[in-house]
Amino acid sequence: MTVYSVAAFDRSTIGHSFTGSLPTKKKGESTVSHSMLNHLKRVLVPVLATAAILAIITGSSALAGSRNRSTDEQHLEGSWMVTASVPGVPEDIRGLATFTRDGGVVETTAEPHVTTAHGAWLRTGNREFVVTVWYFRLDETGQFIGSARGRSTFTLNKTGNAASSKFQLDAFDANDQLISSDQGTATATRIAAGEPSN
Repeated sequence: MTVYSVAAFDRSTIGHSFTGSLPTKKKGESTVSHSMLNHLKRVLVPVLATAAILAIITGSSALAGSRNRSTDEQHLEGSWMVTASVPGVPEDIRGLATFTRDGGVVETTAEPHVTTAHGAWLRTGNREFVVTVWYFRLDETGQFIGSARGRSTFTLNKTGNAASSKFQLDAFDANDQLISSDQGTATATRIAAGEPSN
């Protein structure tokens, strides 16, 4: 929130009306004349009042946005528990994904030979989103052997606390040549903050 001060308005700011030198103070007189005081009141009071109103409106909007934006059905930001399945793979793939307000994604899976993924998300329609993430693929010794790109569509339910997804995972070798593509589905549940139980 910006704080405005009368001190910020120096002589150069309001000097349009003071083209000459300031009056010389005589004994028993104030240096600032009544006309100057009236001018200051006319200029500064509306400016300060407007600034105060804007600060209140901006602060209220930001507070309301921080309370509601992360839990409505039109935004992904927050952290999610994800369970994905791929045809032909007997076990589900589990992961954690965090979506930032500015469109970033960080995702971690329980798979041993891939790094944490980084990417981006974008809203495309009513409760509809697209997500793209990239992983590095590693061999058993932890050496880089390629990368993987995941692209998915995300659909939130009406409460904004659960989602379903369809995705495609493309694997590339160390020379960025495509070596395989798989498709699958996933479900996700938003992680909510809560107090510990007694």
